[in-house]
Amino acid sequence: KRLTMYQMEQFLPHLPHLKHFVFQAYATAEICDGYRWQLLTSSLITFNFKFHASLVLSEQTLDSFRSTFWLEEKR
Repeated sequence: KRLTMYQMEQFLPHLPHLKHFVFQAYATAEICDGYRWQLLTSSLITFNFKFHASLVLSEQTLDSFRSTFWLEEKR
């Protein structure tokens, strides 16, 4: 069964003391959204993720991971 971004958005807020999170998944277009991940992971010390994508990611999707948050704060 695939995990959706909506499910992650429902699940992670119930773990307020979570500081380190490792996530590996086969990517769907919705899971490759840096803006949504930023909202979910801003309080984490460590967020390691690996997306296995067999789809072509758009520039807009890639740009969502090129923000100051990802390039400077969470590098």
